[in-house]
Amino acid sequence: MKRWAEAANEFQVTLQLDSANAGANLGYGIALLHLDRAGEALAIFDQCLSQQPGQPAALLGKSVALQSLGCAAASRSMLQKLIAEKPELGASLASLMGSDQPADTVDSEADKVRKMAVRQPELPSVLEGMASADFAGGDYESAAKHCQALVRLEPGNVAAWFNLGVAQRRNRRLDEAVAAYGEAMRLNPELAEVHLNLGMLAFAEGDYEQAIERCARALELSPRLEAALWNLGLLREQQGDLEAAAGLYARLTGANPECVDAWFRLGYMKLLSGDPRGAANAFEVCLQKRSPWIEASSNAGVAYWRLGDMARAAQAFETVLKVQPRSVEALHGLGAVAMETGDLDKALQLYRQVCDLGERSPEVLYNRAWLEQRTGQVETAVQLYSQVLAIKPDFAEALINLGQIRQSDGDERQALEYFQKALDLKPELARAYFEPASA
Repeated sequence: MKRWAEAANEFQVTLQLDSANAGANLGYGIALLHLDRAGEALAIFDQCLSQQPGQPAALLGKSVALQSLGCAAASRSMLQKLIAEKPELGASLASLMGSDQPADTVDSEADKVRKMAVRQPELPSVLEGMASADFAGGDYESAAKHCQALVRLEPGNVAAWFNLGVAQRRNRRLDEAVAAYGEAMRLNPELAEVHLNLGMLAFAEGDYEQAIERCARALELSPRLEAALWNLGLLREQQGDLEAAAGLYARLTGANPECVDAWFRLGYMKLLSGDPRGAANAFEVCLQKRSPWIEASSNAGVAYWRLGDMARAAQAFETVLKVQPRSVEALHGLGAVAMETGDLDKALQLYRQVCDLGERSPEVLYNRAWLEQRTGQVETAVQLYSQVLAIKPDFAEALINLGQIRQSDGDERQALEYFQKALDLKPELARAYFEPASA
């Protein structure tokens, strides 16, 4: 995924648990290279070579580190030696030898690989190299062919089966992808990524039960596997299990505090589940890490409004308007804040703007109608309440307010009809609307 800082952290954790893990050492060195920490990477590659002398990937990493540190001659010497020993790697290595390498040398090394591929097209290292190049270039059709050839030669090659599954998934041959992943899982049932990818395929097919089972198994095998936490969170969200989804997103932010999308989903789950404080905290993290972020600011505004913190709610909505002056959500939010603080003139102005922008939700129309009614624009209020009821006939509060307007006009019969409909829908409105008046 080219998220090098996260990769480096994960490899470090692995090495703390198992300092002799050669794969983690190599991965750590590669991540450091991409983070422009060539000096540290060089030391790591030396450790790799002390564990496995002559390891091609470590030699390559060391040569790149040397080149980054200005030791071009030592870097070229190491690459040339590696190409001599592993001519099938010539094309990829020659491209890393630097701009000062003569073009004919690069061409000759690449030519060695082409000739080897012609002479020995079924050599596993050639097939692996070709598949890697296909993946890098986005040619998944060709990648699938090379992976298929490789699994015919090496039917016990778990990585080849896994990569075949990836390629076939990209080619939208889902049955073939499932079959390839299934073979990889048969060969290594403990490979978390296989369970995860099978879960994602099931998710895409709408088989949520199977998807949850696979993603949960992936997490059992690799509790910090970010893609598994993310996808299982989405699945729980899909099921409406907001608490479980929030828990998974919280685990993901714990594993990777820089995953802003997980912070956003966590905030949204908290907002939906009635935890505005938790939602506000999560959205604030989002805004610290990425600003401006319209959706995060808007949702933070809603969270603060529910907390009763009107000043911070207004600030959040105003932040949105600086970027999107015609944001219906932000104008609506500011209108709600103005209503809460008793500034009815400002609230009416904002809700008129919202309606002028085309927003016709029953809630917006109702709020504007209520404000028009309170500021003396009764006929406009009647028209708006009628629009509310045309969209949502069971909007009891709109019926009550229409009844009050007709009662004020002296139309008792019409008023009673509105009141009766409202009370049939919401009997609890009787106390709120009628007891204070009768007292």
